[in-house]
Amino acid sequence: MNEPAVIEASGKVETQKAVRFVPLGISKVSESEACVGAISEDGSWVRPETPTLAEVKASGSPFLYFQWANAELGESLERDPRPEDHHMVRRAQAEGWLAGEIRADFIRTHLDASAEDAFAGLRSLGLIKAKVHRIYRKQSTGGRVFLRAEFTDAKGATYDWIISEVKFPEEIEPYLVNGDITPEFGKKLAGIFQSSEVYFVIALTKPNNRFPGKFRGCHPVIIGIHTVPDYYDQLHGDPAETGTHKYQGASL
Repeated sequence: MNEPAVIEASGKVETQKAVRFVPLGISKVSESEACVGAISEDGSWVRPETPTLAEVKASGSPFLYFQWANAELGESLERDPRPEDHHMVRRAQAEGWLAGEIRADFIRTHLDASAEDAFAGLRSLGLIKAKVHRIYRKQSTGGRVFLRAEFTDAKGATYDWIISEVKFPEEIEPYLVNGDITPEFGKKLAGIFQSSEVYFVIALTKPNNRFPGKFRGCHPVIIGIHTVPDYYDQLHGDPAETGTHKYQGASL
């Protein structure tokens, strides 16, 4: 790139600067929009606005876990931007992969101490280590069914949050029965997560006045799930036998 990333101490990217970043969280916002949480070269979080769901799922997408990408980022066009929100003046372009042998260390280097630390100040993106108690599906008061995780963070606080990540629900979908997690499959998931280091990329929605308290009226969600060893191999078996990994570069 012709010029380096320029990021102020406030976390606000100066207008139209080329920024390199590694996506670690990719979530579904609607049937057409996605949300990407990424760590830039200087270690700060960025949320490029706004990739489409088709874009993050496309072959050759710049928004893949552990793949460096770059985009021309400017100030958010939203009326109520979060510190990490930045408008893509130029759409993101894919670069090279983060080497497989350093991905776990990359994750550990950028960890927050807890969920509360991840959302300190005005932050709305973070990365935490989690102890997963269960993964389950639950119907909301509005009638929609959400995949959820009950977990405890590194400081001992326990939460129960929606998983809005794109990847994980797609990976477990073939194992559901009538859309539900069976007791047997629930035990398998519990065994996978309890035998692994588990890291969640977590995010806050914008305030909607329905969630007062700890997180400034925002709804916390899980937008990225990473494990050491990679849960993909444990879930599906030997990748050589089950085919090509749909999310190239996702393994730790």
